[in-house]
Amino acid sequence: MKIMKRVEFESRRKKEEVKFNWKNFFYLSLFVWIFSIGGFFISLFQKIFFEKDISKEIKVEIVKREDWGADESLLFWTKESKVNDRTALVYQKYPEDLKIEKRVLKIDGKNLKVAKEYAVDVKRIVIHHTGTNQDFSKSENVEKYLQDLLKYHTNPNSGEEFTGDIPYHYLIAPDGKIYEGIRGGDKVIGSHVYGANTGSLGISVIGNFNTEEITDDAYKSLKNLIEKKAIEYHIDPRKSQIFLGNEIENLAGHIDYEDFLIDGKKQITDCPGKNLIPKIDKLRKETSGFFDEEEKKSNKMLMFAFLFVVSFGLMLYSREIAIREKSLTKR
Repeated sequence: MKIMKRVEFESRRKKEEVKFNWKNFFYLSLFVWIFSIGGFFISLFQKIFFEKDISKEIKVEIVKREDWGADESLLFWTKESKVNDRTALVYQKYPEDLKIEKRVLKIDGKNLKVAKEYAVDVKRIVIHHTGTNQDFSKSENVEKYLQDLLKYHTNPNSGEEFTGDIPYHYLIAPDGKIYEGIRGGDKVIGSHVYGANTGSLGISVIGNFNTEEITDDAYKSLKNLIEKKAIEYHIDPRKSQIFLGNEIENLAGHIDYEDFLIDGKKQITDCPGKNLIPKIDKLRKETSGFFDEEEKKSNKMLMFAFLFVVSFGLMLYSREIAIREKSLTKR
């Protein structure tokens, strides 16, 4: 009988010895909770105050309009400005997508041939080629081409090509020089993508990339310009967005807009050329370094936030059980 009681006592003692210590678990949870608070706020502090603006380190030099010989008088006439009345069905269907910040009819008291409209923000980047087979090895040839392009698009007899200014925001020459295109800055609405120009930045590489390859210098400038503008306007080149009811890449080629039906009209294009189109995905990866880092920082903050919630819950739970066990022991 004594042996049985002793065995029973030993068995009970062993159970008590292996019993989980909820008090210690509470302190462990408390430590993780405090650690997660510290980690979250340190990460937040680093994100806000120590965020490196790498856009300043990206070398992008722009040849201004006055420096390539733009004849600004071509933008004006004595008639009233041609204005987009914005009454087409697409404007009624997607008012937020096509919202404008302002419209300019005059500059220095002179009437613009075509009024300049400004988007609220830059949200997409579109790559083009000019589709021209010429010798652009010399800067003077490029400048002459830009001057002729400006004359063509400001000529009222150019039909649908009469856009009042150069269609693109920037043009890149084979030697890598970047030229300012349309007057008015990045937010001015160009005419490079039919029906989808609002909020899109048009960058055109000079040349025909159905028949030739982009030069290394031009590619480097294209990459740097995209990266700088992507950071400036916080356009993640890896992602897409819904615009006019269609999903479109934030960084796309003109050809990617082929399926956009604007009031039932579809555009047919091979721009930016069969030799440049395959490089767009590569450009997305090469210009997304800033956003990769941003994502890592955000994920780090989310991890600490998750630890905070979980450890706080475990801390409350273990504390409750420890108190309950203590009260039972007293009984």
